[in-house]
Amino acid sequence: PTPNHDLSLGLIFITFFSNELANKCLSILKSMTELHKVDRTLDTQPNIICYNTVLNACAFSAHRGDDEKREALSVAVETFNQLREGHYASPDAVSYGNMLKCCANLMPLGNSRTSMASKIFSSCVEDGLVGGMVLDEVRRSMPPDIFLKLLADCGFDKPMRKRKLPSSIELRDLPRKWTMNVKGSDMASRQRASFVKPKKERKTRRRRTERKPTVPVRTRQIVETAWISDKNV
Repeated sequence: PTPNHDLSLGLIFITFFSNELANKCLSILKSMTELHKVDRTLDTQPNIICYNTVLNACAFSAHRGDDEKREALSVAVETFNQLREGHYASPDAVSYGNMLKCCANLMPLGNSRTSMASKIFSSCVEDGLVGGMVLDEVRRSMPPDIFLKLLADCGFDKPMRKRKLPSSIELRDLPRKWTMNVKGSDMASRQRASFVKPKKERKTRRRRTERKPTVPVRTRQIVETAWISDKNV
């Protein structure tokens, strides 16, 4: 796809995303897919931006009612499954991160959410697409002890053995193969501030402009007596 093509698609989807109409975004995506089957042009071919925008719109339906949340989750699952089929695009680190965000935002904490998030994360590990947002959102999707167990089940048991805090685990701690297909822009820069160690402030010494007070030097008067005249010199 050309840059102009990406821009035009982005503008269409952002229009609806600004209103958080997840089902409307999916409807546009389906229309584009059907139209592309007919004309086979790049102008109607859905790309990864389209799919990720739909997923993002679903994730930001968190403040709506329970019925709308369920509908948004259904839209997210359908969109993600289409993406996994790989007809027009394949999931990237942002796709997995958005899907995990949907779990955290749209599902109540419990076994169902934990199970769904675990399956998504395991697939993400296999694809080598564990980016900053993925690590953040999977942490948010389940209790801390289950998160550590999930890492161990995926082959990384060091945090559990070392009894590390889940919030202390960073991307650089993970096995290289988990992150090998992640673009540089989708790495740690997408992590939430609560999981990023604050930068240490450099202490600068203040230069003293005041001069140190001068200590008066004590002088001693030496008196010598001339041995010839017997007078003080």
